[in-house]
Amino acid sequence: MSKNFKLGKYQISKSSCPIFLSEIGAFFGKDLSLAFKMISEISKISKKNSSQPLLLKTEIIHNKEICLKDSLVETYISRSGKKKSESYRKIVERRTISLKDYEKIFDFCKRKSLGVIVSVYDEEGVKLAVKNKVVALKIASFNIINYPLINYCSKQKIPILIDTGRSTLSEVAKAVELIKSNGENRIIIQHSPDGHPAHPRNHNLRILETYKNTFGLHTGLSDHYIGNEMLYMSIALNAKILEKGMYTDTSELEHDISFTSEISELDKILKNIYNCWLAMGKPLRNIKDKIYGNKGTSQRHCIVAGKNLNVGDSITKSNVYFAFPSRGISVEYFYLISKWKLNKAKKKGEPIQWDDIK
Repeated sequence: MSKNFKLGKYQISKSSCPIFLSEIGAFFGKDLSLAFKMISEISKISKKNSSQPLLLKTEIIHNKEICLKDSLVETYISRSGKKKSESYRKIVERRTISLKDYEKIFDFCKRKSLGVIVSVYDEEGVKLAVKNKVVALKIASFNIINYPLINYCSKQKIPILIDTGRSTLSEVAKAVELIKSNGENRIIIQHSPDGHPAHPRNHNLRILETYKNTFGLHTGLSDHYIGNEMLYMSIALNAKILEKGMYTDTSELEHDISFTSEISELDKILKNIYNCWLAMGKPLRNIKDKIYGNKGTSQRHCIVAGKNLNVGDSITKSNVYFAFPSRGISVEYFYLISKWKLNKAKKKGEPIQWDDIK
């Protein structure tokens, strides 16, 4: 049984609406003014869609030494298909800002009433995140075997998201067990499909059910798809966290930008997520439930005289037909009254009533 708990002001439970994580990551590079602009726009759109839970997602990259000065090269593409290869170290350096700058970002989020979830890569980042009362810590996919970091995070008395990336089920199990061993049970396992961007063939969204059934924990999606369809698919699989990168210009040739969504799309995304969740509804229809919107006609058939019928005639398939609206005996009772006799004459086209037969 998945444990129910809160992420900030939002409830996580079997029946709760999924929370959208509007990820700005480190897409803003060293440009804090761009970060503030993105956060302001996200906050404004979130307030407009108050029924749909939203949290901001970022990461703390304050130390470029998390990546070696190495020959490792990362190749990424734009939406138009242009490719660029560069040193991974360069990418990290371009997105490294000071802890003081992150403090400014957290303060700005507080002023905008946005709860924050943050990916952390070292103990200094964890300390800053906890100090600033973030909603949850996230273990990035490549840190799923960083047991010292996971151990430290799990002692902070704060919910933890585990991004599974290309990990095996046993690696996920070890991370979960380590967190639980420190008494932290507020865990969400996030599925992160292979590829940047992730091709539909690589998504394996059914793994969300595997994680839920194996670990008894709530699940989420870290969406790396060009488009938003996978967010909506995951709702049907009861994902409770839907994380998607948001940026100002998705056409840029920059690391991880091709599979973000434009912030201008956020309003529509939030509305679609909420409507998809509403549409999941209940496992059984209750005909007494209120019907919202334009009700329309939903009429059942009744039994109608197919020709002029006289007193004493029997009800048979050859002398009646079925039509709506149901102004007479419902068609569901045809086999019950078949062969019953009329005690009143009926004209062709007249619905047959209960007091017409015996």
